Order: sequence, then C-alpha cells, then structure tokens
Amino acid sequence: MWKRIFILILVFVILVGCGAQNDIAATPTSISLPTSTQQVLKPTLTLVATLSLENQLEIFTRLLEEDGECKLPCWWGIIPSQTTREEAVKIFESL
Repeated sequence: MWKRIFILILVFVILVGCGAQNDIAATPTSISLPTSTQQVLKPTLTLVATLSLENQLEIFTRLLEEDGECKLPCWWGIIPSQTTREEAVKIFESL
C-alpha cells in the first residue's frame, strides 16, 4: 500500500516537474503617461435682470389692456390665420 502511494507521488512530482516552462523573462519597461493639456474652465455666473412682482403685474396688465392700435381679432399686430410664427416671434421679442 505504501509502495503504491510512494509511486503515485513520485509520478506526480515527475510529471509536474517536466511540464512546459515559460522562457519569457519579464523586463521592466518605462511607460509615459499622457499629460493634460486641456484648460479647465470654471463656470461663471451671469446675472439676469428681473422685475419686481409689482412691475411684472403692471407690464402684464398694460399688455392685456392695450391692443397695439389694432382691432379684434388682432392682438398686438398678431392676426389669427394670417401672421406667421416667425412674425409673431419678432413681435413678442420687440415688446
């Protein structure tokens, strides 16, 4: 029994020792890391002029009450089914 175990261990050691060996040697190489050339932009705050609530209500009320000198269905120069979208945008941008 001991003889069989000894032979099995001996065969195992021989087989493992005769395995393929790696002939590749590790050689150190230098790696150059990329450098950052981008400029980091910091966000800036843009102040937006705002109206007080009273001023907003006053302007809104005036726009509703005044008609821009045109009769219904015209409203501030916008006539339904006649005024194009681009024309309406220009009108509102000028207000």
